Amino acid sequence: MLAVVAVWIFSRTTGMPVGPTAWYREPIRLTDLLTSLMELVAVLLLLVADARFESGGTFRPLRTAPGLAVALVASAGLTLAALAGVSAADH
Repeated sequence: MLAVVAVWIFSRTTGMPVGPTAWYREPIRLTDLLTSLMELVAVLLLLVADARFESGGTFRPLRTAPGLAVALVASAGLTLAALAGVSAADH
């Protein structure tokens, strides 16, 4: 799932290097952005589920909270970077 988000960000900031429209930056649409954010939330939920499974079923929020915080900040940062890159290239 993270690879899909990475390809989405790359195609919106730089453009894919293959195909008839190589290096063409795709526009960022609200539906695309929301879909990528939902994929990142799914990854976060899977990380929480994995942490619960490995700990024998007892949930330890202090162990998973820093990882979730880092993942949320990283996803927000990547999204903002993609949006800033596209808006800066348009001007």
